[in-house]
Amino acid sequence: MKYVATHVHSDYSDGLYSPKGTVELAKKKGVYALAVTEHDSIKSIDEFLKYGEEKKVGIIPGIEISVVYGGLLKNKKHIFNIHLVGLGIDSKSADFTRYEKSVNESRYKRNKKII
Repeated sequence: MKYVATHVHSDYSDGLYSPKGTVELAKKKGVYALAVTEHDSIKSIDEFLKYGEEKKVGIIPGIEISVVYGGLLKNKKHIFNIHLVGLGIDSKSADFTRYEKSVNESRYKRNKKII
């Protein structure tokens, strides 16, 4: 039986290991493939692809997108934070590059207000 980890983060978001370390651990544990799903980022995918090829571990490009959903429940407004996982994405897409840049700019502005 082949095992695939379908939701993997590296230290590019909130994982413990670098892409290289993550691939090495996957190989050691007998994982056939990893779906790389960093939070709002595609920055680690090229690095994962490089090490995945070296170690013969399949890499599925992905992303975990933060979504805010608002709705009404019993006449009260509720806001939900949802993480939407996309697998098999085109990590070279200009759309993802623009999205990542927009998220980074928003977080920078938010963090400046906090400080």
